[in-house]
Amino acid sequence: MHRLEIDGISLRRFGGVYALQDVSMHVAPGELVAIIGPNGAGKTSLINCISGVYRPGAGTVKLEGRDVTRLPPAARTRLGLARHVPEHRALFQHMTVLENMMVGRHFHQRTGLFTGRLLLRAGPSRGDLGAEDRRGHHRFSRDRTTSGRKVVHTLAYGLQKRVELARALALEPSLLLLDERWRA
Repeated sequence: MHRLEIDGISLRRFGGVYALQDVSMHVAPGELVAIIGPNGAGKTSLINCISGVYRPGAGTVKLEGRDVTRLPPAARTRLGLARHVPEHRALFQHMTVLENMMVGRHFHQRTGLFTGRLLLRAGPSRGDLGAEDRRGHHRFSRDRTTSGRKVVHTLAYGLQKRVELARALALEPSLLLLDERWRA
């Protein structure tokens, strides 16, 4: 079984011009795939169709054999899809590195994002997040350049980019989409 199957995706955008036309590809577990092409070739449009930001006019997107073509992005995330877009500033600047990582882990928690203490600092998930805090802190304790307790806006730009990638990885995705100019 393929981790990702894209069959016959077409996306009409930008005044009737096709951004994508009859695109098909398959990604096996453990396989690393790069989509290359000039600006305007449809690379980001394809990633938007895979992640659920765009709905294709034709074709299917399957994750682990399940048709997700009509599912919203959050449902795809719960199925193991994560997306990292370096150009977008997606961190909560007033929160710590660890708290930002916890936002990436919220799909693994037993309570919802807005009912836990992460955003409200109180609530029924206090014990649940204790275990998650320990797990997130352990992940960052191996990185000696960034403490999980530092507030994100105090970090250099390059370290903030690393935190964004770490938050995407905190989801423990089975498929990670990296869009444009990604550098380690």
